[in-house]
Amino acid sequence: MAIKIVKEELEAKLNPLGSTTFFSKPRAKIERKVYGDGKERLKLLISNFKVPDSDEVELLINGVVITAVKIKNGRAQLDLRSENGDSFPKLSLNDTAEIRYKENVIVKGRFYAD
Repeated sequence: MAIKIVKEELEAKLNPLGSTTFFSKPRAKIERKVYGDGKERLKLLISNFKVPDSDEVELLINGVVITAVKIKNGRAQLDLRSENGDSFPKLSLNDTAEIRYKENVIVKGRFYAD
């Protein structure tokens, strides 16, 4: 397997915005990598979301819904790759990311260079 050279990497650690009856220290992390060959990858990891199994949460970048993912046992993940034909927005430093559940922002953060 060839080693991929990472040309650019941005990361956002999303933090909770207060507490509700649904959530207990929810966590989320997004990583976006651009490789030397021009391919891109966006990875989302969600944990400790206290919502019913199979309910969906939405990922928003700069206020625009990118996708929805189903929660199972408080967790979800998403792995988008340009080489698989997946599309996702271009990201820049300080762009905002948030995850919503039923119109409530649960976690939010900004992208920084990693």
